[in-house]
Amino acid sequence: MHTSRRGILMCVVTYLLAIASFAHAQSIPELKSKAEDGDVQAQLTLAKAYHLGEGIEKDEMQAVHWWEKAAEHGDASAQINLGVAYSRGAGVPKNYVAAARWYTKAADQGNAEGQRGLALQYHLGEGVPKDDTEAIQWYTKAANQGNVQAQSDLAALYHLGGQGVPQDDAAAVKWWQKAADQGDATAQGNLGTAYGLGVGVPKDEAESVRWHTKAAENGNAASQFTLGMFYVRGAGVPKDEAEGVKWLHRSAEQGNAQAQYNLGMAYRAGVGVEKDNVQAYFWIAIAASSLDQGVVRDYRDKVEAVLTPAQLADVQDRIRKWKEAHPSTQVSTTHSAVAAQTQAQDHPQDQQPAPTQDQVKPVFLITNCVLKSGSMIQSAFNDALTNSKKYELVHDLSDKGKMDVVITVKMICEEDKGYVAVASIYGAAKCFGPRNCHVAINDATMNALLSEPGGETQSGINLFKGFDEAAPKIRDQMILSH
Repeated sequence: MHTSRRGILMCVVTYLLAIASFAHAQSIPELKSKAEDGDVQAQLTLAKAYHLGEGIEKDEMQAVHWWEKAAEHGDASAQINLGVAYSRGAGVPKNYVAAARWYTKAADQGNAEGQRGLALQYHLGEGVPKDDTEAIQWYTKAANQGNVQAQSDLAALYHLGGQGVPQDDAAAVKWWQKAADQGDATAQGNLGTAYGLGVGVPKDEAESVRWHTKAAENGNAASQFTLGMFYVRGAGVPKDEAEGVKWLHRSAEQGNAQAQYNLGMAYRAGVGVEKDNVQAYFWIAIAASSLDQGVVRDYRDKVEAVLTPAQLADVQDRIRKWKEAHPSTQVSTTHSAVAAQTQAQDHPQDQQPAPTQDQVKPVFLITNCVLKSGSMIQSAFNDALTNSKKYELVHDLSDKGKMDVVITVKMICEEDKGYVAVASIYGAAKCFGPRNCHVAINDATMNALLSEPGGETQSGINLFKGFDEAAPKIRDQMILSH
């Protein structure tokens, strides 16, 4: 699933009151004079001017000063902006207690943005005791007022379950539908995926295509990739490889590594575009910077082998320039498989000793990979995980009553004519009693691949390699306080 989990964990509420005509009609000195006399509208406009640097030098401290003046008069928008400022440490020292206090004032006035901001504080345990039940109450109040982000947050919580609400995909779909109907691209993509997999609703390819199309047209990179693959494969739409490549290209340009890899493979095979090994290398090599998967590196190396030295030098220069122009998607380049193997052989002292039994990490797996090819991939993943002797599959989140942190893996498979698209997302769980378990998911850990017929075993091994690389970071990234 595309999830709005990142919105829950990382986003803060932004709510700036725009009073353009009022601001343009008056000079900054006039605004200051009225603001100092207690005019709330002037205080808000002056705070906005300082915050954005409109007509005056940008000054976050002054913006906070005037928001506080307006907030003390009970203005909800100023209270929300103060909550944001204290959450971020913008213009004031970061202070989650102060942020929660201002969000509460706005929420108590019935302001939906304030309610969502307060829900986020309770969900993360920032400035208030962590309380998922309280968070759900405030998320629900905001969502019922039509707040799109709160609707997406609630949907994600119901989809994941265990954080103040039971796992309930039907409820998740209900909230995604409400957000999607308001034009939210992420919710539209989630709804498309729900219909495509039959999660919370009956499986319906036509509805899946319809919602993914809406999300793709609204710029959602994940749905652009999904829609591209629909057209390439003729799944739910008439097969149109050129149309599919068009959407893959749009997604790839936004940094979607799966789209970059599949676009490169399209150029390599001449699917929907003229065969072009230079373009194939360009996109596969960029994808390999993000996807630490053997199959991606293998195809990159295969295409590299057929390029002339001049072609390779030129395309590598283009890759460098592309990464400079897309810094948000650039990651450090991994060693090739051969280089990594050589490094391990040359430096045996770097190899870690086998873990003791106490160091073996528990892993809880949730999966729908039950059909033939998908089950083969899952089986290969399980075998690689067990054979590593670093992990142990467990059957409940409490890890046989040990109440330690358990790494969670959610694996979703979609099969078509022997091809399997697999997406894994990692997280962690901690139980404080048999029925009191807290689960945290980080969607930045998503690991995805497309497996060709006959490649299921290697795909499962590649999925494990991606998991093994992410595992050391998972426990540190998760917020698991009681």
